[in-house]
Amino acid sequence: MTLTDAFNTFIQQSLNVEGLPFIVTKNSKEALREQAVAMLMLNLKRAEERAEIEGCIDADDLERELGVID
Repeated sequence: MTLTDAFNTFIQQSLNVEGLPFIVTKNSKEALREQAVAMLMLNLKRAEERAEIEGCIDADDLERELGVID
């Protein structure tokens, strides 16, 4: 990875998470855990909202959507 690639990746990830893609603290391990839990909860909420709108899908449909199976 070039320095330009690394910088572009950093910028894109900063935009994705709407802030620094990492937390700068004395206790980074705990802060990263809290961030991961917050992201997981956000993704779960989005998934629940999508399921309410589109209806639930079964495992085979999910695998097809993700490109795991044809």
